[in-house]
Amino acid sequence: MNFYYNICIIGCGGTGGNFAARLSQFLSNGYESSAQVILVDGDHVEESNIARQPFVSSELLLNKAVALAAAIEETYSFEVTAYPHYMDTVDDLKNVWSIFSHSGHFQRNGEKHQVINVLIGCCDNHRCRQVMEKFFALSPSLIYIDAANELSEGEVVIGIRLDNQTISPSRKFYFPEVMKSRKKRKYEESCGAVNIHHPQHLATNCFAANILLTIAAKLISEHQIDGGMIVFDTFKYSCLFRKYEVSCDE
Repeated sequence: MNFYYNICIIGCGGTGGNFAARLSQFLSNGYESSAQVILVDGDHVEESNIARQPFVSSELLLNKAVALAAAIEETYSFEVTAYPHYMDTVDDLKNVWSIFSHSGHFQRNGEKHQVINVLIGCCDNHRCRQVMEKFFALSPSLIYIDAANELSEGEVVIGIRLDNQTISPSRKFYFPEVMKSRKKRKYEESCGAVNIHHPQHLATNCFAANILLTIAAKLISEHQIDGGMIVFDTFKYSCLFRKYEVSCDE
């Protein structure tokens, strides 16, 4: 059986933008036909983004997903799709998934391929995560990888659903407060407020992006993934994976 990966990256800022560039570089070296990538972000590039996000001054005022997709194609000759909108509802995310060229199983060059859906969250607000959490719960089969970090610390949670069963839970299992947040949606916040509330460091964003790359590279090249949570601290040079294990109480 051959595998093909539909990869949707939500958020093209410090973590998502750096991860998308690294993933595209990886895919352009022998895995071009193994995946389709869609970048999702409703934000536009501002001057304050350039210090810790993969954008340059010539891209100011451009949509982040559009700018990043163009830069990736120019640098790696790997085509990705930009979806320049916010994810405010589950239907928004369903619309993104309708863009992918393949679903379920398909034949190519006489060989059967199974499609694996992968949702990667790199957003910086819980309202967006609530949409992804709901989409995960409604999906028959989905790998949902969500990254979050502050100045130096963070975590990456790997949730897995297969055949309408949750094999490994998503972020809300570890951090239930995610679903209770009533903070403004991303498009309702000013960019200045977002920067004040989320002062991530460039090194921390890159650390999180490299963790995501490690997970994605193993999945695509070895077709293996374990559910659980990776906790990290950039300035303590630490990274620990806690594999999800079903307890007797569940």
